[in-house]
Parts: sequence; structure tokens; C-alpha cells
Amino acid sequence: MVATFQAKTAVRATAFAMLAMLALLAAVLVVESYNSARSKATITAHRAAHVVATQYNWMFEASAHALQRIEDSIATADPSGHSGAIMGLGNAGRDLPVGFHYSVFDAAGNLTHSSLASPSRLNIADSDYFRTAREGAELSLSPMIREPDGTAVFLVVRRLDRSGPFTGIATVSIPIATLESLTETLGAEGLSTLGLVRSDGVLLARFPPVDPMDLSGWQLFNELETASDGNFTTTSPVDGVERIIGYWQLPNWPLVALSGIDRDLALRPFWRNLLTSGLLSLPILLGMGWLLLDLSHLMQTDERRQTELAEANERAGFLLREIHHRVKNNLQTVSSLIRLEHLPAEVEKSLIGRIGAMVAVH
Repeated sequence: MVATFQAKTAVRATAFAMLAMLALLAAVLVVESYNSARSKATITAHRAAHVVATQYNWMFEASAHALQRIEDSIATADPSGHSGAIMGLGNAGRDLPVGFHYSVFDAAGNLTHSSLASPSRLNIADSDYFRTAREGAELSLSPMIREPDGTAVFLVVRRLDRSGPFTGIATVSIPIATLESLTETLGAEGLSTLGLVRSDGVLLARFPPVDPMDLSGWQLFNELETASDGNFTTTSPVDGVERIIGYWQLPNWPLVALSGIDRDLALRPFWRNLLTSGLLSLPILLGMGWLLLDLSHLMQTDERRQTELAEANERAGFLLREIHHRVKNNLQTVSSLIRLEHLPAEVEKSLIGRIGAMVAVH
């Protein structure tokens, strides 16, 4: 009985151990799949930030060289530009990428030269980037502004002071559309973003476009204290969307390139695979559960039958002992009755001996 109980206990323990191992294996696979999806998104964001940094480093260098040529050309430009005819500077902006435009403003903020046929900004004396250059910044980057036609651009600004005193500024306008083109090239989807942040925390440019804002208290600058490139996951201070952020500091400019991948979008394949795997494994789990329940039911039925047999055996033994006891008592009564009869001694002794033998047997 004890051996049977131990065997059944061992069977139960083995079954539940197998179930626990399968559950543990499934949990490990789910965690590994989740980490793999997140790691893939992290690598993608980091690489995208590197691409943005590389592309804009080249764009800024091309803009800086163009601004240098523009400054060199100012001395030979026709001064009649001050009287209303806004002139170009020939080949000064020849190396600028398609869509980039340059402008030159005098010390009063009036537009004197432009690569646009119909420039819209004729006086910028009240702008922050003009004041920054006038106060002494040789080369600066101005955050996104919108032209009167709605075009979003950001500026590379150069102070003009070849003869000593401040004589104005030259600017190169870089369309935000360049970020949009990179977004399409990199295959960014959903709420993913690309952006550029100045080292002082000002958001220089972003796609999708938003107004300039101060991000100096953002987690990015804590990360930059330990590494010039990397990644982290955070909730965007711009729109509140949780993203996996890749960042890469430009080598020659006070800028950080950012790539933000929508976390929900990045993990969508993981959740889809998890749902598919769950639906496929559900019949197997249900089958295993049914087998375990059936096995448990059979073992409980067997235990109940074993218990009933043990009880019946015990009852039968008790009844048999009771019968033997009653027979023994009856034989003792017969023996007593024989002694009461007046029989010959030898006959009485023989009968009592035989009855005693039967009593002993019982």
C-alpha cells in the first residue's frame, strides 16, 4: 500500500515537473524573443543616428565652405544691392546641395544678396541669430524657422567682419525636408523621428517638424557625459511618445544627431509572433492539460478503489475472526455440556479431547 502511494506520488511529481519545465522554457523563449526585438530596434536607431550625423556633418561642412566663399566674394559684389536689386554671388554657392539657399544681410539686417529669385526675408535685425552674430559669434546654427511661404528651414550663420567691424551676416538655409528625405531613406515608420539638437540643448531641427524648444534637462545630456554615441529608451519631451533613441555626436559641430524609433512599433513583430505562437501552442497546451487531468482522475479513481478494497478486506477479516471466536465459544459450551452428562470416564475424556482439538484449531 505504501509502495503504491509512493509510486503515484512520483508520477504526479514527474508530470508537474514536466509541466513546470515546459512553462519555464516558454518563458525563457518569450524573454529572449523580446530582448532580440528590442536589441534589433536599438541597433537600428543607433545606426540611423550615425547616418544622420554623417550626412549633416557633410552638409554643414559644405555650407561652411560656401559661406567662406560668399564672404570672399562680398568685396567684389555690386553695392547696388542696397538700393533694392537683390543680387546673387555667382559661383559662391556652387557646392551647396540641391534645395539649399544662401542670403547676405548688411550690418542693419537688410538683405543684400540671395540665391533666391524672390527672397522673402528682407530685414532680420530683430532675429536671435542676427543678434548672436552681431555680438561676436563667428559661426552659429539657428533653430528652425518658417519662411513666409511655410517652408521650414534651419540656418548656418556666418559673421561678416573681414575689414574689422561687424558688416553683416551670411546664411545658408537648410530645408527640414532633408530630414524627411533621410526618414524615407532609412524606412522610418509610425511615430519614429529624426532630429538635431545643439550642445546647449536647443532643438535645432526635427522631422516631423516642431517648434524649437529647450531640451537641456533631457536624459540625452546625461548619456553624453559617458559616451558620444549610444542609445537609451525614454518618453519624448516633445510629444510624450515612448521611443528608443539612438544618438551620435557630430565630430566638428556642436550638434547631436538623433533617431527615435517608436517603441510600440519596434515591438509589434514580437507581439505578433507571440500571439501566433500562443495560438499554435494553445491546442498542445490544452491537450497536455486534458491528459494531466485525465491521469489525475484515473489515479484518484484507483486510489478510491484501493481504499474500498482495503476496507472490504479489513471487514472480511473482522467477520472471519468473529466467526472463529463464536465457533470456539460454541465448542466450549458443548464441552461444558458433556461434562454435565454422566458418561464413562474414558468416553468423556475422548470426547473432550476431540472437542479441545477443534477449539485449538479455531
